[in-house]
Amino acid sequence: MTGGGEALVAGFLNGLARQRVVDFIRAVVEDEALMQELSAVDLKPEAVATFACQKGYLFSGDDLTDVIESRIAQEVPESEQALRRQLQLEREARGSSGRVPLHIETDAALLDIDHAPDFVLDRASILRGNVAAIRGMPALPDLLTFMSDALEHAFDAVDLEQIHLHYDFKSMMSVVI
Repeated sequence: MTGGGEALVAGFLNGLARQRVVDFIRAVVEDEALMQELSAVDLKPEAVATFACQKGYLFSGDDLTDVIESRIAQEVPESEQALRRQLQLEREARGSSGRVPLHIETDAALLDIDHAPDFVLDRASILRGNVAAIRGMPALPDLLTFMSDALEHAFDAVDLEQIHLHYDFKSMMSVVI
């Protein structure tokens, strides 16, 4: 096969794999039982691809990564923005607030988890909006101390809680970057 023919076939196969990824994502969103099963899977691309293959969606971890990265990189088209604005207006017309209020309680649960070598996150619960607070991460206090010390050094020992009084955003970014 010629180079052009090979590229054409490769592009066709890539398109099929991308469509299988999109179909799988759509199925997960629409099927609560499938979402529940997926929540038990390690959310690494190859593990998700293996799970999807078992459910009849044949694609690789690289295919999944490519689709996700391409979606992240896309700008939201004007038609989608218009639809979002329309839905927002409809929501407000029904009496729903336009923004999530931060001063009232929600029905989301706080999953307070102690870090241990065998701790497990309930991914389905997190995807439903619950929040996980993982306590006792071994390296976290050291990282926070290091970052705090580095920033205080970079900003001439200015109290980090008061830094906004001494630097504007552009000045802060020029020091950090």
